[in-house]
Amino acid sequence: MAEYSYPVEEDPMPAKDWSSVTLGIGSGVLDEGGAPYRLININNTQNTVTVAVDSITKYAHSILRGFYHKIDENVTLSIPAVTSTTTYRIALQYDPERNSVGELPVQLDVFTSLDRTGGKEYLVLHKIVRQANQLLTDATITKVDTKIATTVIVDTADAVPDIDSVLWGTRVLVTETGEELRAGGSVGARQWITTNQRRFIWSATGNTGTYVSPGSGGGYQRALGRRGTDRRLRGSVSLASGNDFQPGQQYNIMSGRIPAADAPSALQRFSTPLGGITTTGDARVSRIEISSDGDVYAWVSAPTAWIALDGIEWEAKS
Repeated sequence: MAEYSYPVEEDPMPAKDWSSVTLGIGSGVLDEGGAPYRLININNTQNTVTVAVDSITKYAHSILRGFYHKIDENVTLSIPAVTSTTTYRIALQYDPERNSVGELPVQLDVFTSLDRTGGKEYLVLHKIVRQANQLLTDATITKVDTKIATTVIVDTADAVPDIDSVLWGTRVLVTETGEELRAGGSVGARQWITTNQRRFIWSATGNTGTYVSPGSGGGYQRALGRRGTDRRLRGSVSLASGNDFQPGQQYNIMSGRIPAADAPSALQRFSTPLGGITTTGDARVSRIEISSDGDVYAWVSAPTAWIALDGIEWEAKS
């Protein structure tokens, strides 16, 4: 048969097909705010660690390859001492063969390698790198558990659900305002975090034989900031020679083009303040143009020691 669809009435669905139906949910921990599957009680004498339940719900649960896993009490696992550097992974393992003989399809255990034969899959919760003759408490322990959560769409901000009623990481889109929120915070102090007002990521441009930054007036080093499709310049620029910028001359103040993908769709013009004015000018500003090719040029209205880039912002074409 070359075509399949599930479920079919009165037709039993094999476990492997159930996994396909639910695979779109994703694999990860279902975190209700109480740090499920965290490690506690790292014991040097017994060489053990304890995987804890959620401190609020008193259980820990997750989904792996569409199959549900839950523990309702803490689980102690062995992390033996080693004679050479060993990486242990505390993980949930899905094994189709176990499922076919009526055993739990997903189980919590410790692994030194991830065997993926026979359709096995893993959700790694913690990685422990232990050196020879090293106490367990001195080993490098990294929490790597992946969480899954839903996306909720509401019409207004008043309809945003109570923070304690959703999974950690739940995303809410508010249609009225375009706001995006994520359920975050810490145990006992959960909060909605606005995610579409994130900070700019800055890429600085170093000094060249022609320009130095920050300029003689101080401030930031010249840089291009990225936040979604928003682009912004900041900083100040002076001539490396120590001379003033002069009216009637064109200055390539970013020492080359910015990437074409960061450029605006069409030429844009901006005005910024001049600094260190040495003579009287009528309009003491610089004119800065950014082309769709990424050229950034400046002209000054009066001799000046430095040019400011602050306040220049546009929407990238891609």
